[in-house]
Amino acid sequence: ATDAAAASDSEAADLAEIETVFAAYWDAVIESENGPVSDPAIFDGIATGGAVEMQLTNVNNLINDGIRRIGAPALSEPVIHLAGDTARVEVCVDISDWGAAVGDHTAPPQPSDPSPRVVDMERIDGAWLVTDQIDPSEATITC
Repeated sequence: ATDAAAASDSEAADLAEIETVFAAYWDAVIESENGPVSDPAIFDGIATGGAVEMQLTNVNNLINDGIRRIGAPALSEPVIHLAGDTARVEVCVDISDWGAAVGDHTAPPQPSDPSPRVVDMERIDGAWLVTDQIDPSEATITC
């Protein structure tokens, strides 16, 4: 294979792995908020550092307020900006079908427009991990 073909194969493999890990990250986010579960182990092999700390802070706030999420958000196809061993992943998240409950009282999902969510990912020891949640104002996508 030519260098260009090898690079494109390698890039395609990276993009596929990033998409897989990003989907697993969102599954873990949803599971953590629907539990709610504040165990960092839920993110093992998926996310590390600031991304996990920020999500666990969100979950602990839910727990402290006696709130658990119900259902799941709808995510658009992710947009991946790959740069070597780092990537920024952007997605539009529609939380219209992701409701909440306090005790036995269920709050109906709030109609809302999709909004961007942004994470940074990094290849660490050969594996892609979500490393940070980025302020949505930095998104380049429009939802």
